[in-house]
Amino acid sequence: MNVKATIATGYRLRLVLMSLLMLGFGVYCVYDGHIAYPQTKEIGLAYQELKEANPNTFPELWPALAKENGWSTKVPKKIKTEAEYDSDIKTQWIMAAITGPLGLWFGFKLLRENFRWVAMDDKGLTASGGHEAPWDSITGLQRERWKTKGIAHVVYRDASGSKERKILLDDFKSDREATAKIYDAVLKQVDPEEAAANAAKDAAEAARITPLDAAVADADAQDDADGAAPSA
Repeated sequence: MNVKATIATGYRLRLVLMSLLMLGFGVYCVYDGHIAYPQTKEIGLAYQELKEANPNTFPELWPALAKENGWSTKVPKKIKTEAEYDSDIKTQWIMAAITGPLGLWFGFKLLRENFRWVAMDDKGLTASGGHEAPWDSITGLQRERWKTKGIAHVVYRDASGSKERKILLDDFKSDREATAKIYDAVLKQVDPEEAAANAAKDAAEAARITPLDAAVADADAQDDADGAAPSA
């Protein structure tokens, strides 16, 4: 059986969205810190200076000063001190310094995961990163977190037989159905008894009929019988 597990569509979409969100927010913060907030500071301080110098006539003088500098003639909504303006600008740069690298990290992770894969055929397993594990080289399956996290490691010996290597199976990051098939095949190789027990359990669950299913089946059968009965 030839099976190949590549990045899961849902996981890829999450990484794309997180990368775009972080980078977009970072760019927005850079714009605010470099352009928008400094301009707000300049307008606010100019308005305060005009108000202090002309306490009685500043409402009439402000439109002319604003037009002269290319600003909006509207009165600034909230007047702050110079220190408060500077603090706001600093905050924007701090947020940009956090979200920008995060966006790049998610983008790098997306590229890396796009090229990560695990494949299985009659000869054994191969995986990105130069992994080649013939069936007779596989020595174990670390599966403590498989039932709860969907994570397992296939343990095998390299071609020289002197070095132990591991292949990651992760049904959240990789296609779930393909990863499960690879996991089941490896489990059958390293622990046939557990694999057989799991297969029997799955078959029993698939064949199980709940009381609700039985009631629905009886109702359908009765409807069919009523429909087939000849009319008097």
